[in-house]
Amino acid sequence: MVSLTPTSTALVLTVKQVRVKIVEARQLAGANISSVCRIECHKQTAQTRIKHSTNSPFWNEMFFFSFRLPAAQLFDDPLQFEVRLKATFISDRIRLQSIIVQENR
Repeated sequence: MVSLTPTSTALVLTVKQVRVKIVEARQLAGANISSVCRIECHKQTAQTRIKHSTNSPFWNEMFFFSFRLPAAQLFDDPLQFEVRLKATFISDRIRLQSIIVQENR
């Protein structure tokens, strides 16, 4: 009789959560501009509220992205930030290694 049991090498997909806090932007080009910050994390997007008439918007907003993927796959995808002004885009990419990935239990 052969018994099939999972081994420690089996791929286990658990729910992972990435938490991103957008605090502020400083000295954006222009004066009295409206701006919004857009975050993209592994094909999921979120956006802050629009801040009007300032070149240093303060958002202080938290976003949660949940995934059912291997952690290694999350680390390979960049986390993209984009600050949208009236007619321009300013973006910065960082890797998820610098973000805390929490596992839901």
